[in-house]
Amino acid sequence: MLLKSSMLILIALLVSRFSGYLFHSLFAKSFSTEEYGLFVYLWYLSMLIAGVGLFGVAAAAARFIAFSRGSGDEKKASDYFKTGLVLNFTFMIACIVGVVLLNVALSLDFFSLAFICFFIAIHALGFYFGSAIAGYKEPVVTNCNMAFGQVSKALLLAVVVYITLGFGYALLAFLLAALLGYVSNAVYFIRKYGMNGTFRVELAWELVRFGFFVVLTDTSNNVASWAGIFILQYLLGYSLVAVYNAAYMISAVSLILFVAVTDIYSPVVTELLGRKDYAKCSRLSSHLIESFLLLFLPPFVVLFLFSGEVLSLIFTPDYVQAASALKILLIAAFVYGAATLLRKFIVADGRPNDEARVMVISSFANLVLSYFLVQSYKLDGAALALLLSSAVMFLLSLRYLGSKIRLQVSMPRVVKIAVAIIASSLVVYVIKYFAGSSIASLISSSIVLCVVYAMVLLLLKSLRPEDVEVVELVADKANLPASLRNPLISALKNGVSD
Repeated sequence: MLLKSSMLILIALLVSRFSGYLFHSLFAKSFSTEEYGLFVYLWYLSMLIAGVGLFGVAAAAARFIAFSRGSGDEKKASDYFKTGLVLNFTFMIACIVGVVLLNVALSLDFFSLAFICFFIAIHALGFYFGSAIAGYKEPVVTNCNMAFGQVSKALLLAVVVYITLGFGYALLAFLLAALLGYVSNAVYFIRKYGMNGTFRVELAWELVRFGFFVVLTDTSNNVASWAGIFILQYLLGYSLVAVYNAAYMISAVSLILFVAVTDIYSPVVTELLGRKDYAKCSRLSSHLIESFLLLFLPPFVVLFLFSGEVLSLIFTPDYVQAASALKILLIAAFVYGAATLLRKFIVADGRPNDEARVMVISSFANLVLSYFLVQSYKLDGAALALLLSSAVMFLLSLRYLGSKIRLQVSMPRVVKIAVAIIASSLVVYVIKYFAGSSIASLISSSIVLCVVYAMVLLLLKSLRPEDVEVVELVADKANLPASLRNPLISALKNGVSD
């Protein structure tokens, strides 16, 4: 049941990601870089303000609802929900009022200010109900509703573009789609669980105390990822914000498959750490690091070699100026992904305070580095700041885990993976050299790289039994026909090291 739920969540996440990329691609193609940059800035700023102003009540409520239900106290779970709802609404009003009062410092025009206020209101209530659903152990519903919201954004924006409405209507479409996704959370929760419960002051204090650490970690995580966006806007304007965000989003593509694998194994890691079985956890964590390398390299090579072509294809030729920044961000994505994996282990080991320290230091490093590097290197400076701060995050996470989890990466396997990617990269480089830089060359090179990479991996017997188990799981949940499934699994098993 757990694995089935994990697969449904992963499918919903993939749909959300694809729809999100489609939305941003269409937005960038249909409006100027200045307008797209303004939207990106307002969106990130709204998320940052909401993350701080709502004080982590939604995440705290989800945790205490789940804990109370696990203890068999349904009444207390309902009280936590009602208490959290009242707190969340109160903080939402205070947050909106605060934004309006502080607009002297933000210097936003009325239109931008209205966008942020409406987004905070929509996000506050909708995200709270989604978190409450997760607290009732139904994360599949939350993720499916999130996918619905992302698909709605792409479809509504397509309508706006088709009937040639202006930039303001595009922002309105974004808000309306967000509202649809979040309302679906509220409707589902109210119909299934009702609005029972009582507001209790003592529970409110528990939620606020727990929410403090959530705010600290989440805000630090946002700054660690988005500092470049805000510094670019402050120093250089909205156009470069748009260009940098395009490269930032594309670099995240390289992490999708790895995120899918880690989401499947995360409950297992939590269980092992709960049993204090650090030996097995070390082996599993080493396997995940190797899997990260295995899945990350093919998209990394394609995006690295064809950075300009990918930016031009997904966005417009105006965004090709971020090609060198994209290459740096791809390396940063690798480091950030590995650091995120280690952070998950820290939290699973029951040490959220240590994770908070890691994120505070990393976010501060990114903020300071971005300020100085952007002035000298512009887009490349923002990307380099993210790379260096991600390295800080990785090293700190490794330090906190070093006393309990020993990474035992198989060097022979790493060497085999390296040989496979070098061989496939050389083939792709030759294709690009003779065929030139074009969309056709990008597509053909991507196919050739994946085929050559897979063949070399199998010939060198670079796989582990766990790799085959994951593919079997995906094939079973996807109801892959036996005529395709059996030969695939058989070929993979032949590539498992002895």
